[in-house]
Amino acid sequence: MRKAKLVTGLLLGGLAVAWLPALAPGRAGAAVRSGQTTLLGAGPARQLASAGVQPGFTGQVKLGKASAIPDWPGAPITQAGNGSVYFVEGLTVYEVKGVTAPVPVLHASGTVLAVAADSSDLYVEIGQKIDDYSLARKTLSRSWTLPSIVKRVTQAGLLLGPGVIWAWSDWATDESGFEYASIVEIPATGQTLRVIADNDADPVYMAADASGLYYESVNTKATSHLTYLVHVRANGVKMPSKPLDIETFSPLALGPGYVAVFGTEGAQNTPYLDTYSSTTLAELASPKLSFTAADAVGTPQGLLAVDGNVVAFVNQLTGALGTGTLVPGTWKLLYGNGASAIASYQGTDYLVRLG
Repeated sequence: MRKAKLVTGLLLGGLAVAWLPALAPGRAGAAVRSGQTTLLGAGPARQLASAGVQPGFTGQVKLGKASAIPDWPGAPITQAGNGSVYFVEGLTVYEVKGVTAPVPVLHASGTVLAVAADSSDLYVEIGQKIDDYSLARKTLSRSWTLPSIVKRVTQAGLLLGPGVIWAWSDWATDESGFEYASIVEIPATGQTLRVIADNDADPVYMAADASGLYYESVNTKATSHLTYLVHVRANGVKMPSKPLDIETFSPLALGPGYVAVFGTEGAQNTPYLDTYSSTTLAELASPKLSFTAADAVGTPQGLLAVDGNVVAFVNQLTGALGTGTLVPGTWKLLYGNGASAIASYQGTDYLVRLG
């Protein structure tokens, strides 16, 4: 774990917090620009099933030892709309602008379970508390405490919408195995919290944009445990889809006018991509896939997915893969003023800018 000297210690709502100075270039991690090195030591991009737009490569940044950041899609890492990436190592939140070295911006006395950011604020979840920090003033703006339905939190995530924050959490452990999540809606400028899902949402795989939050829900009271896609508007109104045909707890991504849900069917776990209208949740297509997506994200250029060590665009209606870029060890995709991949390669975590 990186070491940095604390310069300010404040007791904010019972939590000792310190904002950290920028480190000297290269001290927190080496930044590598396109043209100076090949992509994580890889060769030319692998050609996939069909012609199409290829993800670009604009640079990469070493984040640290691969063991320091949990390599799963629910890890506390996010990309803001201005392109800045925030990730967590233990008690410290780091910021990466462009392809410059990571800079520590917040140190907390408790484990940061989730992080989200926009151009002005950084949101962190520690236990059952969510704090909003002003990035410009480097001060705590406000805090919220999650309601009692949220029990001992072990996994969490934060998603931002227009004037609202959605916080999902569950209490899964190695011993308990999979647990369904609860979702709470938080007004960015108020204190009245609204419970959206009570222990019946698939954790991790959710997405949000200006139209609201999208997640997968399971009717835990029914013997069949049917799964639904749910759209939640910023005013808390929920609209469920018809029951889904696929087994979920797999990547979900938003694109212009559509929601893409990856999943499997049958005893052989055949991979499918179910695409729905983002406004009506009517099914638009359900192509069979030639690969199982490790993660996916919607971009203005198209639906981006991880196929093994390759990041490629996939047609949301036909399932056809476009030309791919080889990014060994990719386990997370991000979007915010450009796409990024998080990859673990030869014992090191990298942020790879895909343009």
